Amino acid sequence: MLGPVNSTDTMVAWGLRRPTPADAPALLALCHADERAAVGRTITTRAEVDELLAPAHTRLDADQWVAVDTERGLLLGWAIVWDHGGGDHQDVDVHRDPHRCGEDVRGALLDLALVRLAERARESSYPVMHTSAGAFADDLTYRATLVSRGFEHARTYHRMRMDLTRPLRVDVPTGVEVVPFDDTERSRHAFHHVVDESFVDHFGCTRISYADYWADADAEPAPDRQFWRVAIADGSLIGVSKASGRNAELGGGYVAE
Repeated sequence: MLGPVNSTDTMVAWGLRRPTPADAPALLALCHADERAAVGRTITTRAEVDELLAPAHTRLDADQWVAVDTERGLLLGWAIVWDHGGGDHQDVDVHRDPHRCGEDVRGALLDLALVRLAERARESSYPVMHTSAGAFADDLTYRATLVSRGFEHARTYHRMRMDLTRPLRVDVPTGVEVVPFDDTERSRHAFHHVVDESFVDHFGCTRISYADYWADADAEPAPDRQFWRVAIADGSLIGVSKASGRNAELGGGYVAE
């Protein structure tokens, strides 16, 4: 236990500790409570929680915290600091169960994360580090908390979904062949090159080395590689579709890249 924290609008005694993989079910329930309050439905899956608890670019003993009801042992909030491949862009995510605690808990977790982000920036070799934090558009309370810490709106993302009630017609351009990914060393290099070049102009893009990219991909709990596809033209790999099984528990799939 890292110690108790004074609260201003949460009417329970609470403290802080580091999360462990054993917390995954409780952390998933916490995320779901946060999401239901913000958007009326759940979004996060168990596979995503497992990824955040065991990725290559965050440390449970330094970059993550959980707020705990010290009397009942219930989890109130969760903060995560992580990066994309060790580059100059870092992310912070903070979740809370709005039925168990107030915004003060999330604010305290955010402040801890910002201190850690500054430490990570000093430890890095980059002259400037950028930090992003995500918030649901309708979660005006958390958005105000972020603004009060110096954040400003940069980009809006939309999670899009489609129901596959029947086979889709796929129109492939002449001269292009779409085939399953052939997991060989040569194909891995071509796959990484396409992904790296495709996102170079994307907001928050960090160029990830070949080794780091595949270390992350190989460590993913549910990679679902049977659905990975590549586009070939004139003998060269020109496009990729990287699936993930992180939504398998919902009866669906997820297109990661």
